[in-house]
Amino acid sequence: MVPVLQGFGPYRLLHVLGEGEVCTVYRAIKDANGASGREIALAIVHPIGAADKEAVEAFVQRSEGAIGFHHQRVAATLEAGALEGRAYAVRELAPGVALADLLPKRSKGLKPAEARLVLLAVLESLVAASAFSEGFVHGRLDAGDVLLEADGTIKVSGFGQADAPPGADLLAVAGLAQRFCNAWPVALDAWIDRVQGDGEDAFTSPAEALEALVTLTVEGDDSAARAVARRVARRLKKASPNVAQGSTAPEETPEPTARAKRRPKGQPPEATRAQRRSGSDRRQGQRREGPRRGTDQDVELASGIRQARWVAAICGIALLTAVVLELTRHVG
Repeated sequence: MVPVLQGFGPYRLLHVLGEGEVCTVYRAIKDANGASGREIALAIVHPIGAADKEAVEAFVQRSEGAIGFHHQRVAATLEAGALEGRAYAVRELAPGVALADLLPKRSKGLKPAEARLVLLAVLESLVAASAFSEGFVHGRLDAGDVLLEADGTIKVSGFGQADAPPGADLLAVAGLAQRFCNAWPVALDAWIDRVQGDGEDAFTSPAEALEALVTLTVEGDDSAARAVARRVARRLKKASPNVAQGSTAPEETPEPTARAKRRPKGQPPEATRAQRRSGSDRRQGQRREGPRRGTDQDVELASGIRQARWVAAICGIALLTAVVLELTRHVG
């Protein structure tokens, strides 16, 4: 359900950026009589979402709790309240592309240096949240919250939860790492294991994870920012105005869940890497098996044709012999 665009209080709605179960996010601007003329991302609880009182209450609490949290890596929540009987939140508009929409469907993923750059930005935002208020976390971090602008700026939106499960944000970071890059060097692969909470040296905070990631270098680090910016520019060029949004993701009703799958306890990091390679190996094996299966089928078909020809020839000879014998009998 994409609502018909109308005015909302002092805001003029330009187009829909996204829609969730609870709210619709618009690109909007205050009209000429408003206090501000800049474009913003306006999240409005829609009528259907308003029926879920608990979800609306969670939306309001998250929005109000994030007001005042400003950082260069954060798409800030500027205002929250209710207009015309509907809850809303005004958020900073980061013109660009969400990480979830950055790559084509059949993409091989980000290069390690590019993915590391994104993870550094995400961790910086999480560290800033910890400094903003004790116990203040994201709690629902996913790829839709990571916004990449055309100039290479990376921001995270959707902050506002103070009671998320311990380690939820770190598990979400590990999930992003595994989802958007499948060719991590060994050192960074081990770092991901620590982010997931595996082993005695597991990270206990985003600050620890950030400090360790800063010390790990990857080939291509120097050009990673330019490479990411080029990806964003290509995506924006292909996208319609509604897709090229870079705004906050719509609120959803499910409770925060960890995106990353924990590796079974005691399983060595090598197994994790082997599992990540297994899908590719199986696909390559299938591609190798394809020509062999085709060749075997061709051989069987050719053999069948030869046998049919022999049978036809024998039947023909037998018929001709019978005709000759019958003629000889009549002539005699």
